[in-house]
Amino acid sequence: MSASVPEGLFKYVDLQSLRGILRRRFKPLGVEEVDVANSIGRFLAEDVVAPKDVPEYDISHVDGFALSTCSELSYRLVVGGSLGRCEAAYVRTGEPVPEGTVAVLPVEAARVVGGEVIAPRFLEEGFEIVRKGLDVAKSEVVARRGSAITPARARLLAELGLSTVRVFSRPRVLVVPVGTEFTNGSKRETSSLLVESMCGSLVAEVTVAKPVEDSVKSIKEVVEEGIENYDAVVTVGGASLGDKDLTFGAVSSLEGVEVLARGIAVQPGRVTSLASVRGKPVVMLPGFIQSTVSGTVFLLQPLLKVMQGGEPVAHHLVGLLKLGHDYTYRGRFTAFTRLRFVKLVSEEEAVAEVLEAPSPNQRPLTESCGFIILEPGVVKLARYSLVKVYRAPGLY
Repeated sequence: MSASVPEGLFKYVDLQSLRGILRRRFKPLGVEEVDVANSIGRFLAEDVVAPKDVPEYDISHVDGFALSTCSELSYRLVVGGSLGRCEAAYVRTGEPVPEGTVAVLPVEAARVVGGEVIAPRFLEEGFEIVRKGLDVAKSEVVARRGSAITPARARLLAELGLSTVRVFSRPRVLVVPVGTEFTNGSKRETSSLLVESMCGSLVAEVTVAKPVEDSVKSIKEVVEEGIENYDAVVTVGGASLGDKDLTFGAVSSLEGVEVLARGIAVQPGRVTSLASVRGKPVVMLPGFIQSTVSGTVFLLQPLLKVMQGGEPVAHHLVGLLKLGHDYTYRGRFTAFTRLRFVKLVSEEEAVAEVLEAPSPNQRPLTESCGFIILEPGVVKLARYSLVKVYRAPGLY
Protein backbone atom coordinates (compact mmCIF):
# COMPACT_ATOMS: atom_id res chain seq x y z
CA MET A 1 0.00 0.00 0.00
CA SER A 2 1.29 3.49 -0.83
CA ALA A 3 0.64 6.44 1.47
CA SER A 4 -1.86 8.91 -0.01
CA VAL A 5 0.29 12.02 -0.26
CA PRO A 6 0.45 12.92 -3.94
CA GLU A 7 3.48 14.99 -4.88
CA GLY A 8 4.84 15.07 -8.39
CA LEU A 9 6.52 11.86 -9.35
CA PHE A 10 6.64 10.37 -5.87
CA LYS A 11 4.59 7.37 -4.94
CA TYR A 12 5.45 6.87 -1.31
CA VAL A 13 5.72 3.27 -0.14
CA ASP A 14 4.82 2.61 3.50
CA LEU A 15 7.24 0.72 5.73
CA GLN A 16 5.28 -2.51 5.89
CA SER A 17 5.15 -2.71 2.10
CA LEU A 18 8.80 -1.71 1.83
CA ARG A 19 9.84 -4.53 4.14
CA GLY A 20 7.84 -6.94 2.02
CA ILE A 21 9.65 -5.71 -1.09
CA LEU A 22 13.03 -6.25 0.56
CA ARG A 23 12.11 -9.78 1.65
CA ARG A 24 10.83 -10.77 -1.79
CA ARG A 25 13.42 -9.16 -4.01
CA PHE A 26 16.74 -9.62 -2.23
CA LYS A 27 18.32 -12.73 -0.78
CA PRO A 28 21.51 -13.60 1.11
CA LEU A 29 24.60 -13.54 -1.08
CA GLY A 30 26.28 -16.76 0.00
CA VAL A 31 27.58 -18.72 2.98
CA GLU A 32 31.05 -18.83 4.51
CA GLU A 33 32.59 -20.80 7.35
CA VAL A 34 34.60 -18.62 9.73
CA ASP A 35 36.39 -19.06 13.02
CA VAL A 36 34.17 -18.33 16.00
CA ALA A 37 36.83 -15.89 17.19
CA ASN A 38 36.34 -13.88 13.98
CA SER A 39 32.57 -14.18 13.78
CA ILE A 40 31.47 -11.22 15.92
CA GLY A 41 29.01 -9.04 14.02
CA ARG A 42 28.32 -11.64 11.33
CA PHE A 43 24.90 -13.18 10.72
CA LEU A 44 24.30 -16.89 11.19
CA ALA A 45 23.54 -18.91 8.07
CA GLU A 46 21.93 -21.74 10.05
CA ASP A 47 20.50 -22.51 13.45
CA VAL A 48 23.11 -23.47 16.03
CA VAL A 49 22.18 -26.55 18.09
CA ALA A 50 24.03 -27.17 21.35
CA PRO A 51 26.19 -30.31 21.04
CA LYS A 52 26.38 -30.68 24.81
CA ASP A 53 25.00 -29.47 28.11
CA VAL A 54 26.39 -26.35 29.76
CA PRO A 55 27.52 -26.99 32.36
CA GLU A 56 28.32 -30.57 31.46
CA TYR A 57 28.06 -31.66 35.10
CA ASP A 58 26.54 -30.45 38.34
CA ILE A 59 29.09 -27.88 39.50
CA SER A 60 29.70 -25.86 42.63
CA HIS A 61 28.69 -22.21 42.57
CA VAL A 62 31.15 -21.36 45.36
CA ASP A 63 34.32 -22.47 47.10
CA GLY A 64 33.07 -24.67 49.90
CA PHE A 65 32.13 -28.14 51.03
CA ALA A 66 29.92 -30.57 49.13
CA LEU A 67 27.51 -32.13 51.61
CA SER A 68 25.60 -35.38 51.40
CA THR A 69 22.31 -36.29 53.03
CA CYS A 70 22.50 -36.14 56.82
CA SER A 71 20.17 -35.73 59.79
CA GLU A 72 22.93 -33.97 61.73
CA LEU A 73 24.87 -30.74 61.15
CA SER A 74 28.21 -32.50 61.42
CA TYR A 75 29.82 -34.12 58.36
CA ARG A 76 32.92 -36.28 58.09
CA LEU A 77 35.51 -34.67 55.78
CA VAL A 78 36.57 -37.06 53.00
CA VAL A 79 38.45 -36.98 49.72
CA GLY A 80 37.03 -38.73 46.68
CA GLY A 81 34.59 -38.73 43.80
CA SER A 82 31.52 -39.75 45.81
CA LEU A 83 29.95 -39.06 49.17
CA GLY A 84 28.35 -41.43 51.62
CA ARG A 85 25.81 -40.40 54.22
CA CYS A 86 26.94 -37.48 56.44
CA GLU A 87 30.11 -36.89 54.44
CA ALA A 88 31.64 -33.69 53.06
CA ALA A 89 34.33 -32.93 50.48
CA TYR A 90 36.05 -29.68 49.61
CA VAL A 91 35.12 -28.25 46.18
CA ARG A 92 36.23 -25.17 44.29
CA THR A 93 34.05 -22.78 42.33
CA GLY A 94 33.11 -24.30 38.97
CA GLU A 95 34.29 -27.81 39.81
CA PRO A 96 32.00 -30.84 39.44
CA VAL A 97 30.51 -31.86 42.76
CA PRO A 98 31.01 -35.46 43.97
CA GLU A 99 28.32 -38.04 43.40
CA GLY A 100 25.86 -37.95 46.28
CA THR A 101 26.10 -34.18 46.85
CA VAL A 102 22.82 -32.54 47.84
CA ALA A 103 24.13 -29.04 48.67
CA VAL A 104 27.32 -27.00 48.90
CA LEU A 105 28.19 -25.14 52.09
CA PRO A 106 30.17 -21.94 51.34
CA VAL A 107 33.59 -22.03 52.95
CA GLU A 108 32.93 -18.81 54.86
CA ALA A 109 29.89 -20.38 56.53
CA ALA A 110 31.62 -23.61 57.56
CA ARG A 111 33.47 -24.58 60.71
CA VAL A 112 36.09 -27.29 60.41
CA VAL A 113 36.85 -29.07 63.67
CA GLY A 114 39.35 -31.87 63.35
CA GLY A 115 38.05 -34.04 60.56
CA GLU A 116 34.50 -32.72 60.80
CA VAL A 117 32.72 -29.98 58.84
CA ILE A 118 30.06 -28.23 60.91
CA ALA A 119 27.18 -26.52 59.10
CA PRO A 120 25.31 -23.65 60.79
CA ARG A 121 21.94 -24.95 59.56
CA PHE A 122 20.35 -27.51 57.29
CA LEU A 123 20.63 -26.52 53.62
CA GLU A 124 17.91 -27.00 51.06
CA GLU A 125 18.62 -29.49 48.32
CA GLY A 126 20.55 -27.93 45.44
CA PHE A 127 21.90 -25.03 47.52
CA GLU A 128 24.88 -23.43 45.66
CA ILE A 129 24.82 -26.16 43.01
CA VAL A 130 24.57 -25.23 39.33
CA ARG A 131 22.79 -28.15 37.72
CA LYS A 132 23.92 -29.88 34.56
CA GLY A 133 22.33 -28.21 31.52
CA LEU A 134 20.95 -25.29 33.52
CA ASP A 135 22.54 -22.72 31.20
CA VAL A 136 22.20 -24.65 27.95
CA ALA A 137 20.59 -28.03 27.39
CA LYS A 138 22.04 -30.44 24.84
CA SER A 139 20.17 -30.26 21.49
CA GLU A 140 18.71 -26.85 22.37
CA VAL A 141 18.73 -24.22 19.59
CA VAL A 142 20.94 -21.50 21.05
CA ALA A 143 21.01 -19.13 18.07
CA ARG A 144 18.74 -18.79 15.07
CA ARG A 145 19.56 -18.37 11.39
CA GLY A 146 19.83 -14.70 10.52
CA SER A 147 20.66 -13.55 14.03
CA ALA A 148 23.74 -11.45 14.67
CA ILE A 149 26.69 -12.95 16.51
CA THR A 150 27.29 -10.67 19.48
CA PRO A 151 30.43 -10.97 21.62
CA ALA A 152 28.39 -12.82 24.24
CA ARG A 153 26.98 -15.19 21.64
CA ALA A 154 30.45 -15.84 20.23
CA ARG A 155 31.63 -16.76 23.72
CA LEU A 156 28.71 -19.18 24.08
CA LEU A 157 29.58 -20.84 20.78
CA ALA A 158 33.17 -21.25 21.95
CA GLU A 159 31.96 -22.58 25.31
CA LEU A 160 29.98 -25.21 23.41
CA GLY A 161 33.22 -26.36 21.81
CA LEU A 162 32.56 -24.94 18.36
CA SER A 163 35.63 -23.66 16.52
CA THR A 164 33.90 -22.52 13.32
CA VAL A 165 30.45 -21.29 12.40
CA ARG A 166 28.58 -20.81 9.11
CA VAL A 167 27.67 -17.20 8.36
CA PHE A 168 26.28 -15.24 5.44
CA SER A 169 28.72 -13.42 3.18
CA ARG A 170 29.30 -9.74 3.82
CA PRO A 171 27.69 -7.40 1.28
CA ARG A 172 30.13 -5.25 -0.67
CA VAL A 173 28.67 -1.76 -0.80
CA LEU A 174 29.70 1.22 -2.92
CA VAL A 175 28.68 4.60 -1.47
CA VAL A 176 28.53 7.38 -4.07
CA PRO A 177 28.24 11.01 -2.89
CA VAL A 178 26.53 13.15 -5.54
CA GLY A 179 26.89 16.91 -5.94
CA THR A 180 28.80 19.40 -8.06
CA GLU A 181 29.43 21.42 -4.91
CA PHE A 182 31.68 18.57 -3.78
CA THR A 183 33.53 18.08 -7.07
CA ASN A 184 34.30 21.78 -7.56
CA GLY A 185 35.55 22.17 -4.00
CA SER A 186 32.96 24.69 -2.84
CA LYS A 187 31.71 22.32 -0.14
CA ARG A 188 33.22 19.40 1.72
CA GLU A 189 31.38 16.08 1.45
CA THR A 190 30.78 14.65 4.94
CA SER A 191 27.58 12.58 4.93
CA SER A 192 29.38 9.49 3.66
CA LEU A 193 31.11 9.29 7.07
CA LEU A 194 27.79 8.42 8.71
CA VAL A 195 26.57 6.19 5.90
CA GLU A 196 29.83 4.25 5.96
CA SER A 197 29.62 3.81 9.73
CA MET A 198 25.99 2.69 9.60
CA CYS A 199 26.77 0.15 6.87
CA GLY A 200 29.98 -1.04 8.47
CA SER A 201 28.21 -1.66 11.77
CA LEU A 202 26.24 -4.34 9.92
CA VAL A 203 29.59 -5.80 8.72
CA ALA A 204 29.18 -4.61 5.14
CA GLU A 205 32.44 -4.08 3.26
CA VAL A 206 32.10 -0.40 2.35
CA THR A 207 33.91 1.58 -0.32
CA VAL A 208 33.25 5.32 -0.60
CA ALA A 209 33.68 6.61 -4.13
CA LYS A 210 34.91 10.07 -4.98
CA PRO A 211 31.98 12.51 -5.25
CA VAL A 212 30.44 12.79 -8.71
CA GLU A 213 28.98 15.92 -10.26
CA ASP A 214 25.30 16.54 -10.88
CA SER A 215 25.36 14.95 -14.31
CA VAL A 216 23.26 12.08 -15.60
CA LYS A 217 26.26 10.72 -17.50
CA SER A 218 28.60 10.84 -14.48
CA ILE A 219 26.05 9.29 -12.14
CA LYS A 220 25.21 6.52 -14.60
CA GLU A 221 28.88 5.67 -15.10
CA VAL A 222 29.72 5.30 -11.42
CA VAL A 223 26.52 3.40 -10.61
CA GLU A 224 27.10 1.10 -13.57
CA GLU A 225 30.62 0.44 -12.33
CA GLY A 226 29.22 -0.25 -8.88
CA ILE A 227 26.71 -2.75 -10.24
CA GLU A 228 29.54 -4.61 -11.97
CA ASN A 229 31.84 -4.77 -8.94
CA TYR A 230 29.71 -4.57 -5.79
CA ASP A 231 26.65 -6.21 -4.29
CA ALA A 232 24.82 -2.92 -3.63
CA VAL A 233 25.18 0.73 -4.61
CA VAL A 234 24.15 3.66 -2.42
CA THR A 235 23.96 7.20 -3.74
CA VAL A 236 23.82 10.17 -1.38
CA GLY A 237 22.25 13.34 -2.75
CA GLY A 238 20.35 14.46 -5.82
CA ALA A 239 17.37 12.21 -5.11
CA SER A 240 14.56 14.78 -5.12
CA LEU A 241 12.82 16.70 -7.95
CA GLY A 242 14.92 19.86 -8.35
CA ASP A 243 16.66 20.82 -11.56
CA LYS A 244 19.93 19.47 -10.18
CA ASP A 245 18.40 16.33 -8.68
CA LEU A 246 19.48 13.92 -11.38
CA THR A 247 20.20 10.75 -9.44
CA PHE A 248 16.84 9.06 -9.84
CA GLY A 249 16.67 9.86 -13.55
CA ALA A 250 20.18 8.54 -14.07
CA VAL A 251 19.56 5.31 -12.19
CA SER A 252 16.15 4.70 -13.76
CA SER A 253 17.68 4.96 -17.25
CA LEU A 254 20.15 2.13 -16.67
CA GLU A 255 19.77 -1.11 -18.58
CA GLY A 256 17.87 -3.75 -16.62
CA VAL A 257 16.48 -1.33 -14.04
CA GLU A 258 13.28 -1.85 -12.08
CA VAL A 259 12.08 0.91 -9.76
CA LEU A 260 10.88 -0.65 -6.51
CA ALA A 261 10.16 2.50 -4.50
CA ARG A 262 10.08 6.12 -5.62
CA GLY A 263 9.89 7.66 -2.17
CA ILE A 264 9.06 6.04 1.15
CA ALA A 265 6.43 7.15 3.66
CA VAL A 266 8.83 8.43 6.30
CA GLN A 267 9.78 11.93 7.39
CA PRO A 268 12.50 13.08 7.21
CA GLY A 269 13.84 11.02 4.32
CA ARG A 270 10.71 10.72 2.21
CA VAL A 271 12.56 11.03 -1.13
CA THR A 272 14.63 7.92 -0.35
CA SER A 273 14.20 5.56 -3.30
CA LEU A 274 15.08 2.01 -4.28
CA ALA A 275 15.74 0.33 -7.59
CA SER A 276 16.96 -3.05 -8.73
CA VAL A 277 19.50 -2.99 -11.54
CA ARG A 278 19.99 -6.44 -13.01
CA GLY A 279 19.07 -7.93 -9.68
CA LYS A 280 21.28 -5.71 -7.52
CA PRO A 281 19.89 -3.03 -5.20
CA VAL A 282 20.54 0.67 -5.71
CA VAL A 283 19.51 2.82 -2.74
CA MET A 284 19.10 6.55 -3.40
CA LEU A 285 19.43 8.59 -0.22
CA PRO A 286 18.62 12.29 0.11
CA GLY A 287 21.43 14.72 0.87
CA PHE A 288 20.13 16.61 3.92
CA ILE A 289 21.73 14.85 6.85
CA GLN A 290 18.65 14.02 8.94
CA SER A 291 17.01 12.68 5.79
CA THR A 292 20.15 10.72 4.93
CA VAL A 293 20.11 9.07 8.34
CA SER A 294 16.37 8.38 8.27
CA GLY A 295 16.62 6.75 4.83
CA THR A 296 19.51 4.66 6.09
CA VAL A 297 17.55 3.59 9.18
CA PHE A 298 14.38 2.63 7.33
CA LEU A 299 15.72 1.32 4.01
CA LEU A 300 19.48 0.85 3.71
CA GLN A 301 20.16 -0.93 7.00
CA PRO A 302 17.10 -3.23 6.63
CA LEU A 303 18.34 -4.10 3.14
CA LEU A 304 21.78 -5.04 4.47
CA LYS A 305 20.18 -7.27 7.08
CA VAL A 306 18.03 -9.03 4.47
CA MET A 307 21.14 -9.58 2.34
CA GLN A 308 22.58 -11.44 5.35
CA GLY A 309 19.55 -13.55 6.17
CA GLY A 310 18.03 -11.22 8.76
CA GLU A 311 14.74 -9.43 9.17
CA PRO A 312 14.34 -6.00 7.51
CA VAL A 313 14.57 -3.95 10.72
CA ALA A 314 17.91 -2.84 12.15
CA HIS A 315 17.07 -0.19 14.76
CA HIS A 316 16.47 -1.41 18.29
CA LEU A 317 14.74 -0.25 21.44
CA VAL A 318 17.09 1.04 24.13
CA GLY A 319 14.60 2.18 26.75
CA LEU A 320 11.72 4.36 27.84
CA LEU A 321 12.09 8.04 28.65
CA LYS A 322 9.62 10.54 30.02
CA LEU A 323 8.84 13.47 27.74
CA GLY A 324 9.58 16.76 29.49
CA HIS A 325 7.16 18.83 27.41
CA ASP A 326 4.06 18.66 25.26
CA TYR A 327 4.89 17.90 21.65
CA THR A 328 2.78 18.63 18.59
CA TYR A 329 3.72 17.65 15.06
CA ARG A 330 2.82 20.58 12.81
CA GLY A 331 3.98 19.25 9.47
CA ARG A 332 1.96 17.96 6.52
CA PHE A 333 3.04 14.32 6.63
CA THR A 334 0.78 13.03 9.37
CA ALA A 335 0.14 9.83 7.37
CA PHE A 336 3.87 9.05 7.40
CA THR A 337 6.08 7.36 9.95
CA ARG A 338 8.14 10.19 11.45
CA LEU A 339 11.53 9.93 13.12
CA ARG A 340 12.41 12.51 15.76
CA PHE A 341 15.69 12.74 17.63
CA VAL A 342 15.49 13.17 21.39
CA LYS A 343 17.91 14.59 23.94
CA LEU A 344 18.31 13.32 27.49
CA VAL A 345 17.86 16.38 29.73
CA SER A 346 17.73 14.61 33.11
CA GLU A 347 19.40 11.25 33.60
CA GLU A 348 18.22 11.09 37.21
CA GLU A 349 14.56 11.53 36.25
CA ALA A 350 14.89 9.92 32.79
CA VAL A 351 13.45 12.97 31.04
CA ALA A 352 13.91 13.73 27.35
CA GLU A 353 13.01 16.49 24.93
CA VAL A 354 12.29 16.30 21.22
CA LEU A 355 14.89 18.05 19.06
CA GLU A 356 12.76 19.59 16.32
CA ALA A 357 14.78 21.16 13.50
CA PRO A 358 14.84 21.24 9.69
CA SER A 359 16.42 18.21 8.07
CA PRO A 360 19.69 19.96 7.05
CA ASN A 361 20.45 20.65 10.73
CA GLN A 362 22.96 18.25 12.26
CA ARG A 363 22.63 19.35 15.90
CA PRO A 364 19.69 17.00 16.57
CA LEU A 365 22.04 14.15 15.63
CA THR A 366 25.00 15.30 17.68
CA GLU A 367 22.97 16.16 20.80
CA SER A 368 20.58 13.22 20.79
CA CYS A 369 20.67 10.01 22.79
CA GLY A 370 18.43 8.23 20.31
CA PHE A 371 15.22 8.75 18.38
CA ILE A 372 11.51 8.16 18.76
CA ILE A 373 9.14 7.02 16.05
CA LEU A 374 5.78 8.69 15.54
CA GLU A 375 3.42 6.21 13.94
CA PRO A 376 1.08 7.36 11.16
CA GLY A 377 -1.72 9.52 12.53
CA VAL A 378 0.03 10.46 15.78
CA VAL A 379 0.36 14.25 16.05
CA LYS A 380 0.49 14.94 19.79
CA LEU A 381 2.51 13.62 22.72
CA ALA A 382 1.62 14.79 26.21
CA ARG A 383 4.13 16.02 28.73
CA TYR A 384 5.30 13.21 31.05
CA SER A 385 4.19 10.53 28.60
CA LEU A 386 6.60 7.63 28.17
CA VAL A 387 8.25 7.37 24.78
CA LYS A 388 10.18 4.46 23.31
CA VAL A 389 13.72 5.47 22.41
CA TYR A 390 15.55 3.64 19.63
CA ARG A 391 19.07 3.54 18.28
CA ALA A 392 20.41 2.41 14.93
CA PRO A 393 23.67 0.48 14.50
CA GLY A 394 26.64 2.70 13.80
CA LEU A 395 24.86 5.97 14.57
CA TYR A 396 25.70 6.34 18.26
